[in-house]
Amino acid sequence: KKRMVVYSNKVLELQRFLRIIPALVPHRESWNVLKPYCVGDEEDEEELKTASFFVAGALQPMESNKVGRHERDEDVCVVSPYRQELWDIYVDIPSQSITVGDHAKRDFTATSVHKDIASFLSKALEENVEDQAIISGLQEKNQELIDKLKMLAADEEDMLLSLSSLQEQLQNPKLAFFLYSVALSEGLARPEA
Repeated sequence: KKRMVVYSNKVLELQRFLRIIPALVPHRESWNVLKPYCVGDEEDEEELKTASFFVAGALQPMESNKVGRHERDEDVCVVSPYRQELWDIYVDIPSQSITVGDHAKRDFTATSVHKDIASFLSKALEENVEDQAIISGLQEKNQELIDKLKMLAADEEDMLLSLSSLQEQLQNPKLAFFLYSVALSEGLARPEA
């Protein structure tokens, strides 16, 4: 559960991308996290500041993504890559780039799970697999991961994982942290103090 801003200069491209995100985690029924069109005004900023996670869409290009005519940092539009404190991931569809906020880099360190998903997506692209088949495949991979976490949690006293228990079981600290983050977002872990 992260804060994601997606930019595109094409409405249909933006809508198609935004529609896919909740479909990847259907067990969460998370359509309410979508904010399909943010203009970046004060109302949007307040809403994004108070949300713990969201997927927000923007049609304004980064260069002109400013509120008013001021050049100070606090006047930069909330759906801009310059306001990292308000988002964790910034997706720029036209430039085919993804920016991870400095504060969130630890959460996005690539692990074997990420490599497996990237391999699946690359193979699907090479084989011209239909969108729905890709979504179904990703949903299956997500469910397999959640099922594994549930099995690990079943061994815990309170049926909740902790970061330290995962670190004890796994030799890779980055994988342990990633799995802990997933478990936490799925309600399978207790927050660390």
